Amino acid sequence: APTARLQATTSFGALYGLETFAQLVCYDVKGDSFFIEDTPVVIMDGPVFPWRGLLVDTARHYLPVSFLRHVLDGMAYDRLNVLHWHIVDSESFPYQSNVFPQLSREGAYGTDFIYSLE
Repeated sequence: APTARLQATTSFGALYGLETFAQLVCYDVKGDSFFIEDTPVVIMDGPVFPWRGLLVDTARHYLPVSFLRHVLDGMAYDRLNVLHWHIVDSESFPYQSNVFPQLSREGAYGTDFIYSLE
């Protein structure tokens, strides 16, 4: 029977390896089956840097949470492990703080453009 083997030194490495493996799998419509082309395949891979990330700036350009979830899904697909979320700055404060609730009430561009913990 066909087999696959994944070796990783950390759980994150295993997770990224599984993502790579999933990207290799193709679907055969006629045979209603899955396969990997050009097997056997050997991939020796590892991060060049301890982090690979993306910056999302919603301080002045509000993005809905549903869109941010798509960003996170895309990051997982591309094996990015750090999200730098620039959520507030001196011009806008769209984050709803439990300690200082006035900040978002006064500092957001509008009541529909506030990120809450809910």
